[in-house]
Amino acid sequence: MPRVEYPAFQQYPELKGVFVGGCIDRGDGSSFRAKAHAHTKEPNQGWICVRSAKRLYVQGTNRPSKLMWHELAHILTGHGHDDIWRKEVGRLGGTINHWETKKWYRQRCGIMTKPSTNEGATMTPEQRKELRKKNQEHLAKRRASREGVAAAKKGRKQPAEVKTAQPTETAPERAPEAPAKAPEGPEARERVSLGALKARVKETWPGAKYMADAKRDELVALLERGDAELFKQYQETWAKRSKVRYEAWLSGNSKSAQAVRAKSSS
Repeated sequence: MPRVEYPAFQQYPELKGVFVGGCIDRGDGSSFRAKAHAHTKEPNQGWICVRSAKRLYVQGTNRPSKLMWHELAHILTGHGHDDIWRKEVGRLGGTINHWETKKWYRQRCGIMTKPSTNEGATMTPEQRKELRKKNQEHLAKRRASREGVAAAKKGRKQPAEVKTAQPTETAPERAPEAPAKAPEGPEARERVSLGALKARVKETWPGAKYMADAKRDELVALLERGDAELFKQYQETWAKRSKVRYEAWLSGNSKSAQAVRAKSSS
């Protein structure tokens, strides 16, 4: 039978009964989303509806499940998932899912559930009206945002059935355009990466070394002038920079430098 005796909650007169296998409003076999729910208003105030009998007790015992304590707190307080209900659940020992906590609800929806921080405070009609107005404004903004995103996505998609219209007249042939010239001057050199400049220097002088310490201006000057004497001068400059950088690394406290020093001293 859908209506079952539940002796574990006999001491609570607020509980009218327990209905298993559906909702008492719609009868046996009716379905609902949650594992159970409580009726806190008429016509069936005081009833707990459970989808499956296995949710009534802790498995293998006669002790009420935490789900039943959860629903009983709704019956005793007549409240939804608010501070008064949470306090009663904590007293009875029921469960509070993470989506039923005040912190999660406010972060997820951005909606105030109570206008006062006092435990158990009740709302006046004016406060309730103001709260409802704020919630409606917030939900309207979220709805408009979702619709805007959906419209933008829909506008970016190209329909599969759309076909490009064929021109009725042949367009006049255009004369072939001349290939664009490579940019020249200081602005063009600024757009060339440092790696590309080093590669061009390496092509011109395959024996170039210490290029890790070369500067952009030096590479540009070397490519523009193509002077072998200037290349020799820069090689000496880069070698000095490389030596200074190596000595600075070797005197540091890195593990690799310490390993090199230990190897050379042994």
